[in-house]
Amino acid sequence: MKKNSTLWDLVFYVAIPLVIWHMRDKIGLSDYMAMVISAGIGIVYGLYMFNKQKKLNVFGTFILTDLIITMLITVFSGSAMNLLWNNVYYTYVLAGVYFVSVVIKKPLMLYMALDLFAIDPERRVRMLPIFHTKKVKLLFVVFTLAIVIKEILSAMFQGYLITQYGVNAYDKGILVKQGMNIGFMVITFILVMLIMKEAGNHMTEEEREKFFGG
Repeated sequence: MKKNSTLWDLVFYVAIPLVIWHMRDKIGLSDYMAMVISAGIGIVYGLYMFNKQKKLNVFGTFILTDLIITMLITVFSGSAMNLLWNNVYYTYVLAGVYFVSVVIKKPLMLYMALDLFAIDPERRVRMLPIFHTKKVKLLFVVFTLAIVIKEILSAMFQGYLITQYGVNAYDKGILVKQGMNIGFMVITFILVMLIMKEAGNHMTEEEREKFFGG
């Protein structure tokens, strides 16, 4: 399921936008309309995936809010160049949101992971204090700060590409962003394994099997 989801993400967030962008002149689209249509397809796909989850938890709320803001930015930017820069600014805002969550000692990744690990109320009640133990929470802080760095680097690269290539930075930006996301998956895997290992230290064998094994 996860592999299929990743494949469809690549199709809707990378392949389709790139095809539309490079075919825009042949099908009579302006730069801005090509971006709007690509973003629109991605938003519809995102809403479909959100609807499949059918949970308005921290993770779901964050995804839905991100989709709505992305839609508003796309619709109201008014031009291709404005849209590119607005996406850069929004990426900095996202980095700020993650950073603030660390400052107020409520790292977003902790609560998102709780939503994914603890689907039912029983698991949530048991996992919440474990996730708030010193070492586990520290790992979630590192996880959240890693995302802050990723978002800042992404915004910086996007901004650099815009200053160098103008609207032609669009397709390059898609590839750079996706490349960074793929690279970050390695860091995510390592951190998740460390978190699961440390959280498992606070459980009995039966609980580890219940929570992580099925």
